[in-house]
Amino acid sequence: MYGKLKILLTCLVVLFPSLTLWAQDMPPPPAHAIILPDEIFVPEDPADWEEDEERFLLRRRTVEVVFGTDLHIASDFITMGDIFSEVLEIDVQDIADGFRFNFGANISPMSVNVNINDRPSAGGFGIVGIGLDIAHVSVTGNMALPGNVLTFQETTDELFGVGAAAFVDVGVPVLFYVRDFRVRVRPALFTTLFHARPGIVYSFGPTDGGQRLELDFNMNIFSALNLWELFDDDGSGNPGGIPARAFGGDISLDVQYPILPWLSAGVNITNIPFIPSNLNHFAQLRGNVFFDTSYIYLGDIMNDEGGLMDDVFGTSIEDVYFGTLANSQRILRPFTMLFYAEARPFYNLQFITFIPSLGFSINNLYPRLFALEGGLNARFDILNIGLNLPNVIMATVGINYNDRRWRNSLDFGFNLRVFELGLGISSQSPSFVGSFTGAGIGVGLTLKFGW
Repeated sequence: MYGKLKILLTCLVVLFPSLTLWAQDMPPPPAHAIILPDEIFVPEDPADWEEDEERFLLRRRTVEVVFGTDLHIASDFITMGDIFSEVLEIDVQDIADGFRFNFGANISPMSVNVNINDRPSAGGFGIVGIGLDIAHVSVTGNMALPGNVLTFQETTDELFGVGAAAFVDVGVPVLFYVRDFRVRVRPALFTTLFHARPGIVYSFGPTDGGQRLELDFNMNIFSALNLWELFDDDGSGNPGGIPARAFGGDISLDVQYPILPWLSAGVNITNIPFIPSNLNHFAQLRGNVFFDTSYIYLGDIMNDEGGLMDDVFGTSIEDVYFGTLANSQRILRPFTMLFYAEARPFYNLQFITFIPSLGFSINNLYPRLFALEGGLNARFDILNIGLNLPNVIMATVGINYNDRRWRNSLDFGFNLRVFELGLGISSQSPSFVGSFTGAGIGVGLTLKFGW
């Protein structure tokens, strides 16, 4: 097992950069979210909307059990067709700006929600619902190869590499109203199965009489589990239990306010840090790769002098080291803040809701910590067209930039009271153009049962 891990880590930090030798002439909410509104805002004053008395809303289930999963894989320009073709052809112009690849999955094996009552009267306070999310798993990863690396441009100490993490949490979502504010809060207790940040530094530039390329890598994988017991040849294969200090806590918050009968605004904040996950176990791979043309002399080559290539090209890769930190590594989950609005501006088209959003994220799994996020969704309450059934069958289309990738999505929700089904599919890519050419795909499924 140890040998396999060493090979894997070595490939991540050596194989991917080495591909550039052939290339000279070569961002829950979560990754994929199905929009299934629990409640439609309805004006309190019938004068604001004369048709209110004719509208029929399916009451929310008093008790419901929810299962869900979604996954995605995306790159800049390599499409699904390219992956399954016998020959992979890559245009040098495609990689001039670099290559990015990311993947992710969210698994929600079980959630239990209890809807206590309907929305309280105007100006009041009331808890509408409370739930329990059990063992939700979130996995995310990315690989970034900058254009400077792939095209051998002069640069110094440019950070890139592989970032990945897996978290498991238990959360308690609560929905309540304070006057006209609708508030959703979800405190969560989580632990970190593994966490790795980009750790390769690339430098390329002129030296006396030549050019020097150098890669220094220091890749650390931190975990709540004992990696030595799990992967080392002398380990038992049993990682043991998870210490209490490896559990962290954060809070997600969503606040929404109806500004006008047809317009509401809100803010969604994901993973507000409260207590970090403190990790002591780690695996480390360190090394160096260099290539220096200033030591290439035609006369030495003609005389076949030994040791010439030792100065021209060299590698030093240490064995994978498993250890325990004296001072814990503090891990926080990725943070996101999005401002959004829900608008139904057309009186005769109340079945359409537009949902624009804009915000930012902070995620240390990427070489660049900060990124802007946002997009536009349009939700269609299909049976509200003439039948006044606004929360029975819903479809949502959207273009969004979240978690460092563009996502063009199509989601469907079917609410049959005792059973609700959500299906979603998306085309996505770190590149805007790639999101329209099949450079990545995402799928999602949500099931709700109850009464």
